[in-house]
Amino acid sequence: FITGLGKRFLGNVFLTRYPCTEAKDGLVARQAGMNEIKTDDMYAFLHSFPFGLVIFPLCESPLPPKMNDGDLDGDLYFALWDHQVVSNIIIDDDEDFIGVE
Repeated sequence: FITGLGKRFLGNVFLTRYPCTEAKDGLVARQAGMNEIKTDDMYAFLHSFPFGLVIFPLCESPLPPKMNDGDLDGDLYFALWDHQVVSNIIIDDDEDFIGVE
């Protein structure tokens, strides 16, 4: 979830730890929508943070280690949500490579 994008944005985002030194250090993830946030209060709480804060979900396979062995101890992350750019990113899981058309 990225704060400040609003209810209307439900697309994919490109995420990487900053600085990104290799193409494989980035990934494309889906932005969580309003229907995935349990309550209106929680949605309001998340949007009370400054614009651009990346909030990673708690899960068995967390996203930060997939991005250049990142963690949450103060690492900086880059998020790109422009559909025209993100839609041209090629992901090849077999080659562990991300490229651009």
